[in-house]
Amino acid sequence: MLTSLQLVAFALATFALASCGSPSDIPTQESVSGPVAEFRGHIQRSGSVTFRSWNGKALRMDSDTELTFFPGNAVHMFEWGYTLTSYSGRYELEPDGRITVQLKGFRERWPEMLLDRDTNSLLLRPADAAQGFVMGTRGGAYVSGDKGSYWPFRILTGNEEKEVQKMIQEHGYR
Repeated sequence: MLTSLQLVAFALATFALASCGSPSDIPTQESVSGPVAEFRGHIQRSGSVTFRSWNGKALRMDSDTELTFFPGNAVHMFEWGYTLTSYSGRYELEPDGRITVQLKGFRERWPEMLLDRDTNSLLLRPADAAQGFVMGTRGGAYVSGDKGSYWPFRILTGNEEKEVQKMIQEHGYR
């Protein structure tokens, strides 16, 4: 025969087990790639992260592009053509590093990109490896053959990043 203390202990143990639920009820943390965690960390620390075409080199002819990502999935793009054009919009970042960008007033669809990393820094590459130069609203563009490739975009740091942030503020974004 069970004592009243044993009955109480048995009832409490039964109640505790019944309220636990199944393992699928336990929330799991989203598994993200290393570059995604680094991207998010940079935004959290610095308030934004900027990438520049031409492997991070500013050609400043008529073919540079700079993408700046902010908290809350906001994005800004500078397109260097005959004049400097500024766009704002939204982005989505998937756990595997896939990024899609929608820009207000940009007349074509911006290519889907993949967040990557080499031994030096974070990179943005086109999801479609055949994707070349993005003409956008430029009236024309000339790039000498010795300038390299439009892709990948490389993260900017230090004074280069500060310069882009200052230009964004001067153009009335954020």
